[in-house]
Amino acid sequence: EVRTKGYHGKVQKRARVFSNDPNHPEVTIGLKGMVWLPVRVSPRSVHLRGVEDEEIEKVVHLLRGEKEEPLIVKLDSVSIPDKVEVKLDETEKGRTYQLKVKNKVKGKATYSGILKLSTNYPERPEILIQITGNIRARQERP
Repeated sequence: EVRTKGYHGKVQKRARVFSNDPNHPEVTIGLKGMVWLPVRVSPRSVHLRGVEDEEIEKVVHLLRGEKEEPLIVKLDSVSIPDKVEVKLDETEKGRTYQLKVKNKVKGKATYSGILKLSTNYPERPEILIQITGNIRARQERP
């Protein structure tokens, strides 16, 4: 079994197999393949870090993978709407999207939640993006 989560494109894996065969007690086997993604998400999670009263925003890019069918992405839900503002824009019709996640909290805070997107691809009907926030208090100068 080869786990391909986190991989894209050409993949090459090797494994050593040990046996009780006296002529071949150890054999190395190899596997080469192509990992195909219907939708590429980069980065796969959002970490909002900064100081209170600063504008803290991160951008996630969604790109149609090797499918020819146009990609349609919709924002389904945000588990922490009181903490973050989320905006989804199609940047290239049927091909790329940009997701902006912005901190809404005024003051010091730590939070985490899930952003749920849906697509028209049966191979990847749902995209979940973890959101974490770590907003520090502003340091007073002496």
